[in-house]
Amino acid sequence: MINVNDGQVKRFAIWTSGGDASGMDTVTNGVHAECQKRGIILIGVHNGVMGLVGDTLLAQTILRPGDWEWQQGTSLGSIKGEREFTKQQYKNARRHIETYGIDGIIVVGGNGSMAKTQEFLAEAGIYDMPVIVVPKTIDNDAPKFDADNIGFASAAKFGGTFLRNTDGSCQSMGATIHVVRIMGQKYGSLAYEAVKQSRFERDMYGAADIVLTPEVLYNRESLFTAVHAALKTSEWRTGIQRKGLGSATIVIAEGIPDADGMFRESKVSNQMIRSDDMQKYVMDLLKTEFPDYAIKDPEPSYTLRGATLCGRDHDVAFAAGEYAVAQLDTNPNLYSEPHMILHGYLPSDPMSIISLTEVNGAKRTHITPAQAKAIGNEYGFVLGNEPPDEIIEFFARRGARCPVSGLGELPPPRVRLARSAPELLAIA
Repeated sequence: MINVNDGQVKRFAIWTSGGDASGMDTVTNGVHAECQKRGIILIGVHNGVMGLVGDTLLAQTILRPGDWEWQQGTSLGSIKGEREFTKQQYKNARRHIETYGIDGIIVVGGNGSMAKTQEFLAEAGIYDMPVIVVPKTIDNDAPKFDADNIGFASAAKFGGTFLRNTDGSCQSMGATIHVVRIMGQKYGSLAYEAVKQSRFERDMYGAADIVLTPEVLYNRESLFTAVHAALKTSEWRTGIQRKGLGSATIVIAEGIPDADGMFRESKVSNQMIRSDDMQKYVMDLLKTEFPDYAIKDPEPSYTLRGATLCGRDHDVAFAAGEYAVAQLDTNPNLYSEPHMILHGYLPSDPMSIISLTEVNGAKRTHITPAQAKAIGNEYGFVLGNEPPDEIIEFFARRGARCPVSGLGELPPPRVRLARSAPELLAIA
């Protein structure tokens, strides 16, 4: 139960917003630990701002969140997408914030959550509330960042394991083409990193032959040439000629265009083609060109959001939670507009904050086509836009470098000597 604030002890509220990512609960844990040090009461609001708009505040005082520390996702619940609220719901939110004496708000979300929180508070008539956002996104698309966002490393590691496992199945079955969708509406960062993570220490390449992302516009001719070359190369991958039983793995980021370079409007957001439609589109293209091959869609998809939390994401998330409380408690400049934490790759790296004004209009520096090509050369995949001759030469070089298992020629046939009838009777 939360008591009405007597004004003597500071109270901070925390909620989580947007698509979930590994490390969100760890942020809450870090926030709680720092609040305990500073004598601040922490209130966890359920399901984002939805916990504020009802007649009763859906929230609890967070006392012992230690059990959450290594959990995936968020125990507080989250909301995603656009929501419309009535005037009464905004009044409810203001009443709850004033009644329970909230002195500051921490939001675990992205730049979209940052803007929506400011808009929500303004509609509720709350203009002087300090807000700080701890960014998380498995797409790795938060602007102004040089380091990976919280949740990205965990998702990439899970995606790499998934690719490695499904590629082994693809090779075993033969005459199979896998089209694996990896999340990433605007950028292919997660797709590239998942392929990197899929490489075994003893292998020369990752578990993908072709990677299609929004940054590099592929075309039909190059895509088909690449698949033909990958199938041909894989027929000799284990040192056994399996003619007609080659395999290929294609990784696509969900925001890729069609084969004509067009980004189609989504049925949902009116911005971009839906990822499941785009995956089906690519599979339909392949079925016409490769009718004798099984075209399958092994699907990590949204399970990437629930990836097992890795050590790096855990440590950075906890440190970012502590830093958020310290800023809310001591920085007087947070009253003007929401701010977002800029963290480094390691928890020991310096952290800073930027305002919503600085975030708006800013973009993250992402992988360029030249950088993507360099990654492909190292990890053994093409991008589906290269000239056909270059693709054929690439896979020829890759096939020559692939390790061949220790197989040799068959032994000579065994010659069995004919035995006489008495000898056979003696054996019997």
